[in-house]
Amino acid sequence: MPLRRHSRIRSDQSKRFTEKRQRRSLISASLFLICVISWAFALSKLSSLGSFSIDSIRIYGADQDIVPTLQSSVYDAIQGSYLGIFSKSNAFIYPRKAVISAVASSSPRILSSDVSRDGWNGIVVSVSEKPPAAIVCGNLPDFSANDALSDDGDCYAADASGYLFEKMPATGGAQQYVRYYIPSLPDSQVIGTQATSSAEFTALQSFVAGARSAGIKPEAVLMKDGGEYEMYSDDPFIVVYFNDKAGLSAELSDLTAFWSHMSSRSAAAGADQGFEYIDLRYGSNVFYR
Repeated sequence: MPLRRHSRIRSDQSKRFTEKRQRRSLISASLFLICVISWAFALSKLSSLGSFSIDSIRIYGADQDIVPTLQSSVYDAIQGSYLGIFSKSNAFIYPRKAVISAVASSSPRILSSDVSRDGWNGIVVSVSEKPPAAIVCGNLPDFSANDALSDDGDCYAADASGYLFEKMPATGGAQQYVRYYIPSLPDSQVIGTQATSSAEFTALQSFVAGARSAGIKPEAVLMKDGGEYEMYSDDPFIVVYFNDKAGLSAELSDLTAFWSHMSSRSAAAGADQGFEYIDLRYGSNVFYR
């Protein structure tokens, strides 16, 4: 009997100890949760204070005509809050990646961007606009002045893949770029589209660059139906006919070999090359006049 009574006493003591420890754990967890909620509430209120809210967005590196669009996209990106608690418009915790993404998608002219804090209430967005790789015009070349230029304004800046991102005249400062004439180009809603497939445009750019390296001076390319092309070289004016049936790289090889041979022969004879046209469309045979 005494042993049984002592055992029961120890069991009751152990049970009370366990219950006491559980109460302490529950109280500690409750206090911790209350502290977390209190801190979250305090930080939420702090993040929403006007003294930390973004009220200034400065844009650097962009033309003035797209600055309002960029600013508007940034304001949209910093609206709302994280988890319904912390304000995204706080200058210290604004969503930097979301801002960069919004800027990139707001204009096809943007190449890259970066964002940094500007004091207590502002951010600075630095952007780089795409440099044109070529000019694409939706009409036929005009030879009225013995030059393959277009004056109707139906021309657009294209990047290296043929993506059209800005309206641009074919004359003036744009003459430094090779121009592609595509009569089938739509009359409207052209910006933000591809002039042609990226593969075709890249291949044409390589053809033009290879011709220039050989000593020819490409100025413009007319893109016709069925993979047929005309390249216009300046000084002297020459038309080069080619197509993609054998592949542009093969025709470029034929052109550069022919040009090198004829240049050497002309130099030996002390005469200038007087071509009207060079035709590469018939295999390895090059026809000219």
